[in-house]
Amino acid sequence: MKVMPLYNFNQIVKQLKESDITPENLVDILVNNNMEYVEENKNSYPKEYEQILKLKQLGIVKEVHSEGGGEGEGEYVEHVFHFKNHNVFVKITGRYESYNGTDYHDGYYEVFPKLVKRVEFHLPEQEVKDEDIKEYLNN
Repeated sequence: MKVMPLYNFNQIVKQLKESDITPENLVDILVNNNMEYVEENKNSYPKEYEQILKLKQLGIVKEVHSEGGGEGEGEYVEHVFHFKNHNVFVKITGRYESYNGTDYHDGYYEVFPKLVKRVEFHLPEQEVKDEDIKEYLNN
């Protein structure tokens, strides 16, 4: 059994760039679920199939965070991918425009998970005005 070397962030980015895997490709493969389709139609998509094979050489990669993008979700877009075998988290950011799709313009960033305690504030539930409803709720 071949043992996979452990890579740091810079080595992972180097592997992605040498494999011609852009942030757009990473999203297409992992988020847009194009991996299975390309694998089934590898003769029609030889470059994309080669990118998938190279990505698989980096082990298990999962999207762990996504924000923005798409209609009504704002212009800012970000995805965070966890390269599990290396315990490296890679973030990509971009800008969504309805007429042009998403442009991932900033490259790759290393990020780290952080446990955050959060306090939320909510408005009190509105007081029920109708006496019949109040009676129903109290029974």
